[in-house]
Amino acid sequence: MTMERRKSNPYRNALWITWATGLLLAVPQSLFAGDLATNAMWPGCAELGALSPLGWFDRTFLAYNVLLVLIATLAVPGITYFYVTHRKKEKLRRLRNDLNEKRWKENENAILKHVANQFRMRNYLGSLLTLTLIVLLGASIILLLKPVASQGPAYGCGVEYGIGANTLLLGPYLELFGTDSAAYYHHLLISLTAFQFGFLGAYVYLIGDVVRSYFTMDLSPRTFVASSVRIMTGSLVALVISFVTAHSSIAFYTALPAIAFFLGYFPETALVYLEKFVLKMLGMATEKPRAIPLSKLPGMSYFHETRLIREGYDNVENLVNARPLDLVLATGFSYRQMRQWIAQAWLCAHLGEQDYDDFSKCTGITSADELAQFIDPAAPNRPADPQEQLSAATQGRYPQKISVLCSLVGAWRERADRGLIA
Repeated sequence: MTMERRKSNPYRNALWITWATGLLLAVPQSLFAGDLATNAMWPGCAELGALSPLGWFDRTFLAYNVLLVLIATLAVPGITYFYVTHRKKEKLRRLRNDLNEKRWKENENAILKHVANQFRMRNYLGSLLTLTLIVLLGASIILLLKPVASQGPAYGCGVEYGIGANTLLLGPYLELFGTDSAAYYHHLLISLTAFQFGFLGAYVYLIGDVVRSYFTMDLSPRTFVASSVRIMTGSLVALVISFVTAHSSIAFYTALPAIAFFLGYFPETALVYLEKFVLKMLGMATEKPRAIPLSKLPGMSYFHETRLIREGYDNVENLVNARPLDLVLATGFSYRQMRQWIAQAWLCAHLGEQDYDDFSKCTGITSADELAQFIDPAAPNRPADPQEQLSAATQGRYPQKISVLCSLVGAWRERADRGLIA
């Protein structure tokens, strides 16, 4: 019992440290925000001082919103705590079943050390606290800080954003301050809507990513760092693009929440389109990337590609040089899946993007391992002349490449089986 309590104490201590630090950050921030909100209100709305926000909403509705903010803020720390304290054995069990006996014995000490370090709560504290604070601030803006127009308390109490609006919220429309109050407030609402729904889209992706990582044994501090960057990027990209789209027509204005949500959910896609749009406006030619994207590999989804990019493998050529076991320990992918993707990357990188699609379609061979097995002299159903059969299947379009591949794939397979790659 004593040993069990000692083992569990670090987890409890880490959890209390996380929550206590979060409260220490949240309470001063809330008081500061309440003070700013009070100062930004009309005198008739600020009679209760710091408690005046309690009068913005119906009490039941306010309590419901506060509960939503707490759930949204504490969901990720809660999932992380249960992951660290309950999923370590499952991670080791999957690794043990996925690796053969020889590979497990050769790497057992390194695997046990890596997994033990991976399931320490202290490794998550910095990135987790940063993400928790970002979510707290974003959820508070959406659910608690009610915006009001500049007509005074007769139109309801809340935060008068117009007083504190800056270039970030209004951009070139900041010149409307003091000249056209209606248009000024209209553009302010557009900016707030774009920013908040961009945040909401990134948050929905965050929850899906965290839950997915929990079940695939892939929840790491990098998940929280990437999510923090994603939330900030998605919110700001949605805000910037709203200056161009939502202010132009009523159609864009009504579709703004959906557009901003999409931009927050897929900020990388939004940045690519924004880059193309700006380059087209400036009349600059875009250089076609020479690297082959990971999406060309069979079975590679958007989530798989995003996860590999976090580990530094953002194209097929880079993935060729990866060590499967290293990626298995760093991610939630199985060894067989990782080995297959690297073998597919090897074949795709040597054939080229276009020829790889054609070669795979004509022959049914998608990876270096499959090619090595096809030409293996010891294979039971090996054809008399494998190279000739492959050339015939591809109608003789690239016999030189096939010849080179057949001469190189044996050495690659030997290195992989010897453990230099795996």
